[in-house]
Amino acid sequence: MIEEDWKDTIKLFEPNVVRLSEAEQVLVETSGEGEAELHLKLSNPCIVIRNVDKNPIKIFKNKNCADQIVFEKKEEKWHLHIFEMKKTINPSKWEMIKKQFSGAFLHALAYAGVLGIDFSMENICVYTVYRRVKAVDKTNPVKLHPGLEREVRKGLLEWENEKVDLTYIRTYFVRHKKILLDEESGKGEWSL
Repeated sequence: MIEEDWKDTIKLFEPNVVRLSEAEQVLVETSGEGEAELHLKLSNPCIVIRNVDKNPIKIFKNKNCADQIVFEKKEEKWHLHIFEMKKTINPSKWEMIKKQFSGAFLHALAYAGVLGIDFSMENICVYTVYRRVKAVDKTNPVKLHPGLEREVRKGLLEWENEKVDLTYIRTYFVRHKKILLDEESGKGEWSL
C-alpha cells in the first residue's frame, strides 16, 4: 500500500519524472544506443524515477547517469534498483555503463534525501537491459595489447560474476543482473 506521506512528497517533483506505483511500469529508452522497452512488474510499493539520464542533477562531477531508478519498499526495508538500457554490450560500453551506474547512485542518494528514504548498500541491485553482447574483436591487434586485454578480461569477469563495483567515495560491490530483451523488438519484462 502506498503511504499518504509519500503522495505529498512526490508532489515536489515533475509528475512525468517521479511516480508512485504498485503495478506494472513500462521503462522506455528511446535513444539510438538504448532503444528498449522493459515491462517491470512490481509486487511492492515503488517510487519510480524515469529518464534520470535526461533529467540530471547538474552539480555532480560524474555527468554519466543510468536511465531509470526504482526505490522499492519491501518488508519494511528500502531497496534501490538502477537500470541502464543498451542495444549492444561490448567492453567499452561496459566501462561506460559502470560509470552510469555510479552517476545514477549519486542521483539516487539525492532523491532519497528529499524523499526521506534510507537504504543500505546490501539492498542495491543494478541492471543492464540489452539486446545482444558483442565480444572483443580479436582481429584488431590494438585491442590485444596486454594492458587493454587485461582490462577487457577484468570487465568480462565482472559481467559474468554478477557483481559490479559502484564507486562512491570508496568502492562498493553490488549485485548486477542482466536482462536480455528480444533482439528484434527491444522489448522484455522483469519482475521485482
